[in-house]
Amino acid sequence: MEATDVEALERAVASVTDEGRRLAVASVASVAKKYQAQPAALDGSLSRLLPRLVGSAAARLKAGESIDLVCEACYELCCARGLKRAARWFPHEARDLGPCFAALAAAQDEEGPWKTRYALFLWLGMLLKIPFDVATVVDGSDAFLDLVYARCRRGLGDPGPCRDAAAWCFSMMLTRKDVPATYLARLVDEANGLVSSRSADFDPFSASGALKTIAAALKLGDRARSLEVAAACLDATAPCFAEDDERRGLRKLAVKLVGRVGYAALLRPKTRPWCYARGRRTLLVGDEAAANLAKATKAQQQHHDKEEDADKEEDEDEEEDEDEEEDEDEE
Repeated sequence: MEATDVEALERAVASVTDEGRRLAVASVASVAKKYQAQPAALDGSLSRLLPRLVGSAAARLKAGESIDLVCEACYELCCARGLKRAARWFPHEARDLGPCFAALAAAQDEEGPWKTRYALFLWLGMLLKIPFDVATVVDGSDAFLDLVYARCRRGLGDPGPCRDAAAWCFSMMLTRKDVPATYLARLVDEANGLVSSRSADFDPFSASGALKTIAAALKLGDRARSLEVAAACLDATAPCFAEDDERRGLRKLAVKLVGRVGYAALLRPKTRPWCYARGRRTLLVGDEAAANLAKATKAQQQHHDKEEDADKEEDEDEEEDEDEEEDEDEE
């Protein structure tokens, strides 16, 4: 992105009027369209723009103002660069976890603009990656996780791009270390019911969102948790391969999920014996072995020093003998 484009966008983002923000959204959309062929050229500018946009949204939430226009600008940038890449530059301060979730809940209940929900799902997903226990950030962590589960589960039924953002946010929650594995097992059971439901009750959007979430969770999550739900995941994908036109659109996601089950859960990790031999000797040994290794190293060094001293003494003796021989020859 050119310097003039970045400066214009930053001035528009800093605008305090709604009309200025509308112009900012239009400016962001027009600039982002230029880079659809080479979206990687946006990376250097997104690291400056997205933190400012989301920071502006946080300030407006604190002041009780609307964030629809700011979220729309975030969506335009994310649409041009891609969800996973653009989400890296969303700020993730722990203090914003509660306000962001409250804004998302309000946007879903009031059926606000879908671009607002899209940006809030991405922001919430990044906030769920904070390395602190949820109990230290919000009061009532179990109830909070249940609420996040319900909101993300509701977002999986969205027919638009919000479903992808909700699935990504959902996978961030399910792969946290402090989130019980029962949440992932619960989602797999729900996905099995959604995929295998009858024609009258079949919801293709919720089914595809659930499969996409599980596939992302198996990719990012712990292998032990993946093993617990591997068989249930395979059962959930079985109806997708039946001769049914309604579930034909789910086959791609089903194949993706089966592949994730294969390499994330069923294939055992291999440790190459030739890798990191020196690191294994020095880092993975116990205290006693490390002490013995230090002693052996010290003994080798002392032996080496003694040999050097002996060589020096021999050299000195040889030099003295040579000097004596030269003196005798002169006499």
